[in-house]
Order: sequence, then structure tokens, then C-alpha cells
Amino acid sequence: MNNSKQFARAFHRYYSQSATTAETAVGRKIQKLRETQRKFGIDDGTPVYIKSGISDKLLYHTTLALTAIGLGLSFETLYRITFKD
Repeated sequence: MNNSKQFARAFHRYYSQSATTAETAVGRKIQKLRETQRKFGIDDGTPVYIKSGISDKLLYHTTLALTAIGLGLSFETLYRITFKD
């Protein structure tokens, strides 16, 4: 009988703490999301796809370069197919 009471108390204590922890974790995530939305909502003339900093700029310019290289190679292939020597 004593073990069942201890188990019931431990069960109740565990789930009451985990609910509180989950609420604070969700609250922190919502607060961080709001800060990010505020940061991206400021009209400072910077495009949205570059607002996160150097990593966004690097990713953007790498994408542009790879697209240009791919387009150039596509035109080269079309040229070779069209004008066979």
C-alpha cells in the first residue's frame, strides 16, 4: 500500500514538473520567434534573403555562381550538339 502511494506521488510530481518545463520551453521559443519576426520586419532596405548575415550572403552568392556555371555549361552543350565538328 505504501509503495502505491509513493508511486502515485512520484507520478504526479513528474508530470506536473514536465508540464511546467514544457510551457516555459514553448514560451521561450515563441519569444525567440517574435524577436526574429521583428528583426525581419524592419524596413532597412536590406532584402529579406540576406538579413541573417554573412551565412545568408555566402549561400546567396554561391547559389548565383552555381546557377551561372550550370547555365554556361548548358549553353556549351547545346553549342557542341548544334555545331558538331
